[in-house]
Amino acid sequence: MQPQSMLPASLIERFLRAGGSPRTAPAYYLSRSEHGRSTLSYVKKQDLAVVRQHCAAYRVFQQNLKQWRRVTSALQQRWKQLQQAQSR
Repeated sequence: MQPQSMLPASLIERFLRAGGSPRTAPAYYLSRSEHGRSTLSYVKKQDLAVVRQHCAAYRVFQQNLKQWRRVTSALQQRWKQLQQAQSR
């Protein structure tokens, strides 16, 4: 439960060069949404491990948030049912 640095983006692996011919080693890019549009940013090899960890932390956070919302919604429905049963 320690705070972690997060990056709201996806890490993309690409094998294309500018001319369209395939590369021998992949290049990595961050894909993120800015103003409703997807943008790609190049990730340097020396930054790859940290960027990968920050992207993974954000995915875990989003999954936990989704589960939290499901639980609170279920609790809210139970609370309404209890209130209705007591008002009868």
